[in-house]
Amino acid sequence: MLKSQTFDSVTKFILVPNDGIFLEKEHFQDRKGNKFVIEQAIKVKGIITDGRPNLKKNHQPDGLKFDSREYMNADCVYKERRVIFENGFPARNKKIINEILKKGTVYSFEYKQHGWQLLETYSVIPGKFSVQKIQETTLEFYTGEISGGCTALNKEDYERYRKKGIPQSVYDDLVTDNDFSGPILSDHSSLTVNGRECEGFYAHLERIYSVSKELISAPLKQRNKITTRTSKNAESGKNANSRQYLFVHSEWIKRSFYELKIYEAFDINRLRVVVSAERLHPKSNLDYIFCLYYETQENELLEFQFRENFGTNADSVDLYNARGKSVDFDIIDDEAEDEDSE
Repeated sequence: MLKSQTFDSVTKFILVPNDGIFLEKEHFQDRKGNKFVIEQAIKVKGIITDGRPNLKKNHQPDGLKFDSREYMNADCVYKERRVIFENGFPARNKKIINEILKKGTVYSFEYKQHGWQLLETYSVIPGKFSVQKIQETTLEFYTGEISGGCTALNKEDYERYRKKGIPQSVYDDLVTDNDFSGPILSDHSSLTVNGRECEGFYAHLERIYSVSKELISAPLKQRNKITTRTSKNAESGKNANSRQYLFVHSEWIKRSFYELKIYEAFDINRLRVVVSAERLHPKSNLDYIFCLYYETQENELLEFQFRENFGTNADSVDLYNARGKSVDFDIIDDEAEDEDSE
């Protein structure tokens, strides 16, 4: 067990509703000036704020008003939703609005087409709550990343792509249809804690990575779990159809960033790794990716979330015939295919 470094943390405050519920309110008016409110109940562990809330200033008739959208451990569950209409709101219009909302979420770009004008948006904690001081720690994980996908083609499409080329729009869809994507262990994998590099992280990551990888590399009867996937349309392993035509793509990204916020002192020994083995197509080798987690003092397992990368550094694209041999192909303009089909 490693001795953890000591890192400074950031002091924040958390609003904790006693019943775990706050309300998100959107105030609208329709074309004729009739007003209504869409009220969404959301269940959270707590709402993070930068400073101590001004309870006197922020208290509204319907509860404590706040603007923050940062939730404890990014954890929130959308519950019931209702519409509150002002007195005298036309019954026919009520029915129309309720029918629209029954279909699901209404996005901001749809307001205008429904004739709605958004007047105000805010959130309130309607019931009792507590205010707690917490220490926020931001973990930033930097490493390489790979992704890939395999799409089974019918013979007609395969022959057309091989002879005439793959239209650009089809090609774009194929190379963005990933079956897997995730971090890989690389010699530049590193972790910062509130902006400071975590000493000994790579050696520790390598150690726990090896343990997880060993579990899935053991004989089948000893395995806990292994994920070996091909595409959604292709069979894998011994059951693979020898007459399949495949489009296979993969990419490698050198620099990807993942992030996680925790609300306790960081302990390197609480990092966890789960490795999975991914197979692009029946005859390919396994690629190993992993997920990085942090286990809190309350034994909650939190996963590092992807934040950004700097683009692809290397990629490969192959079109395979039924014998599993890669064949050449061209990428053509969509207009060129349209002309051929006339």
